[in-house]
Amino acid sequence: MFRSNPNYPRSKLSQRKQGLVQLSLTIDKNGFVTNPEVIKSKGGKSFEIETLKALKKWRYAPKFIDGKPVEAETTVQIDFSVG
Repeated sequence: MFRSNPNYPRSKLSQRKQGLVQLSLTIDKNGFVTNPEVIKSKGGKSFEIETLKALKKWRYAPKFIDGKPVEAETTVQIDFSVG
C-alpha cells in the first residue's frame, strides 16, 4: 500500500556504484513490516542500512484468511542503479 524508496547512499552515488538488497520479511496483522532479514546483498553495507531504514515506513494491506488478518511472509528486492 505504501512504500518509500530508500535513500541512495551519497558515497555510492558519487562513485556511481550500484547494488541490490534482497530481504525476507513478515507483514503483520496490521500491515507493518516486521523481522526484515537481508538474504542477499551486493554493493556494500550502506545499501543494506538505507533499505532497512526505508522498510520501517512501508505499509501493506494485511493478508486475510477466513475473514481474519494474519501474518504473511514475503521477499523483496531493492535495486540501486545510477541512471
